Order: sequence, then structure tokens, then C-alpha cells
Amino acid sequence: MTPPGTPAMKPSFDILIKNGLLVTLDAEDSVIQRGCIGISNGVIARIGPEADFSGAAAVKMLDAEGGMVLPGLANARARPLQPGPGREEAGAGALPALARMIRSGSTAFCCASPRAKELCEAADEAGMRAVVAPMVTDSPPGTDADGFDLAEELLERCAGHPRIRVALAPHEPALADAGFLHRCRKLSERSEAGLVLGLPETLKEDASARKRLGKSPLARMSDLRLLSPRAVVSPIDFLDRGDAALLAASGATAALCASGTRACAAAAALLAAGVPLALGAGPGAFDMFFEMDAAAKLGKAALLDPTALPARAVIGMAVAEGLRALMPGPSAGRLSPGCAADLIVLHAGRPHLAPLYNPFSHLVYAARGSDVRHSVIGGRLVMEEGRILSFDAEHTRDAP
Repeated sequence: MTPPGTPAMKPSFDILIKNGLLVTLDAEDSVIQRGCIGISNGVIARIGPEADFSGAAAVKMLDAEGGMVLPGLANARARPLQPGPGREEAGAGALPALARMIRSGSTAFCCASPRAKELCEAADEAGMRAVVAPMVTDSPPGTDADGFDLAEELLERCAGHPRIRVALAPHEPALADAGFLHRCRKLSERSEAGLVLGLPETLKEDASARKRLGKSPLARMSDLRLLSPRAVVSPIDFLDRGDAALLAASGATAALCASGTRACAAAAALLAAGVPLALGAGPGAFDMFFEMDAAAKLGKAALLDPTALPARAVIGMAVAEGLRALMPGPSAGRLSPGCAADLIVLHAGRPHLAPLYNPFSHLVYAARGSDVRHSVIGGRLVMEEGRILSFDAEHTRDAP
């Protein structure tokens, strides 16, 4: 018993996760058996074996019970919000999708949306980390339809937000007017906002654009100085070797989305060229574990090469190693001191999760979104035992 008058011992951490298999994804790809993670002030304060945490206290203790703990996943091309009749309806319509993301292991997303204001509000309520890009169009000067007023409003409103960053999504940048794209670039540079750049979706569209431009759509974007470490481009299905060299030189990220054999073959070529890669889900899809599994398998099938798109590289894509320049807050994608405390804890002991030989291949080929047990974003516990704490997901419209 503590003697009367003895000051109570202050907690060492806000959250302490113990007894986990820590898949750190740090520079050495360290894996710590029976490890602990101490979280304070939104970042990872300490990480190591349980013996290093003897006597440590915390406001909230979580026992991983031997489950894998890894950085949270990031959907690089999320589509959580469908156009609705009004702003309130649009924001409410995004929350069920964000709930599905959280439940399946995503802690962050990047999305271009015509309803960016409502999506920013929904992401803030859900507690997720997000890059939200309002769509801007080449409308006549002086009109409100071009989206620039909204973009500048959101850039000012979200400046300094710990989890939400605003980018720009020019409409059809492959063929848009050069003056319009110059305006987008200048606003991006002035506000340090990212650019979410769409490429042709079909082979016919790509061939038509190349014929009209006399070069690849990506080469035109490079000529207009749109490519930088703050830019992300997708889809990547029709990129050629010259495009790969341009991306590698600029530091721009390529996002593999809605995995198909052609896209996965392109991703393997971009990876070999040193291009930063990210992973996104297809329309209506939110489970990034499914996307990892599909990308890794289809890449091998497309190239008839069992070494193509290895599991560790695919995990790196899924934790948004390529999107660090766009994401707000401290560096994420690793379990290391000083990094953002964005992480997930998986269940242990489920039949499809045993035996475990290699944690990287295990995460890609065996784990599922339904295996996610806890989720922490920015040092805040947003899901515990599968129940979302950051908002009332059970009574949100159309909640899964």
C-alpha cells in the first residue's frame, strides 16, 4: 500500500502496447518478439523488448497477446465519398466508408474529391490522417466553378492541422490548358500543397493523348514542371520506360490502384527504376490487405517471375512510404521513436494466421482486414477490439 501523502506515480506513456510481434519496417526491418511500444504526445516515444519496459505505466495499456503490430496502412487512391444532394449528406456518406477503412487497417488515405470540404470534416471527425485534394477545373476566369476558391479556403483552414493536408487535383491534366496547369503549379508551390495527377484510364485514352501531344501524358506533365516529391500520379498501367525515368528523377510517387496484371507489371518496372510507389484500392474497395495480396500475386503472374513485387516492397507501398512528402505530421510508415504513432494490432492465433515463418509474406499473403483488432492514429486509440471509438460508427448512415 502506498503511504499516505506519497505522490502518485505519473504514467510514463499515454498508451503502452505490450506483448506484440513488432514489425517495425525501420531501416533494418527489425522484428521484435514480445515487444512493447510506448506512445506519448502523438508519437512513438520508445520501442523495444518487454524487458526494457519493466515498471512502465501508461494511461491506457493494450496487450497484443502475441499479435503482429505494424504501421497503419494508407490508401493512396481512396474513394470514400460519392456525390450527394447536399453537404451534410455528403459528409455523412463518407463516414461509413471511413469506418470500413479503419476496421480493415487503414490509418490514412489520399483522395481527390469534388466534395473536399465535407471529406475534410469527415476525416477530422473519424480521426484519420488524410490528404484531401479538391478538384480544380479549367473554367472561364472569374467564375466560381473552377474550384480554386474552395481549394484556397481549405488550404488556409487546414494549415497546421496535425492530420489533414490539402492538395490539388487538376481535372484531366494530361490534356488541360497549359495556363491552367501553370496556375495549379504556382498555387501548389506557394502553399506547399501536393498535386494529385490523373493519367489516362484506358489504352484507347492513352493512345489518343499520345497522338494529340506527340509525347506521353506524363512527359507533358514533366515539361510543365508538375512532377515533384509532392506529386502522386495514377493510374500507372500505360507508363513506359521514359516515364519511369522522369518519375525517378522528379521524386514523384506512382500509385498502383485497382490491381490488374498490366498495372502490376508496370509497378514492378517502376520499382526497379527506383520510383517511389504507393498502393490504392479499387472503386468501392477498402481492404488494403486484399490489395497487397492481389498486387504481389498479379505482379508475379504478369511477368512470370516469382521474385517480382516481393512482399516487403508491397508492404512498403501499403504503408505509404512513397507518400511521406504529402502526408501531414511526423513521419509515418515505421515503428521508430519520433515517428507518428499510426499503427495497427492484429489478432493472434486465428487458423489462417498460423504457422508464421516470415512476417512480411505473412502480412501480404495470409492476413486479412478482418484480422485488425486495435488501431491508433496520431497517438489516439481510434479502434479497440474492433469497435470504433472516434465517432459513432454503429449509428452512422449505412454503417457496415
